Amino acid sequence: MRLRQLTGRVQNAPDLGTLLAAVLDAALAQTSADFGNVQIFEPGTGALRIASQSGFSSEFLEYFAVVDDGGAACGRAAGSGAQVVIVDVATDPGFAPNREIAAATGFRASHC
Repeated sequence: MRLRQLTGRVQNAPDLGTLLAAVLDAALAQTSADFGNVQIFEPGTGALRIASQSGFSSEFLEYFAVVDDGGAACGRAAGSGAQVVIVDVATDPGFAPNREIAAATGFRASHC
């Protein structure tokens, strides 16, 4: 319900950052997630940039500040244009290069 209510506020948002923070808060509440982020696709580079986040360590934010490959779930989603769900980052073969940061941050799944 909160996400639906946000659609009425899109045109009145003072800036994109405020709007994305509200969308993220609503998504976290809807999914009962402990932390999450919203990334923006940069057409010129094809990279994703974190635009809003909640709960992540500075180590995570530095590591994933720019995603421009298909190893991480969000890079795969950006490359394919489709939703990507990694149920367990510890066993997903494509996520192997990112397992250390996942363990340090404390997440086991990803949904992009």
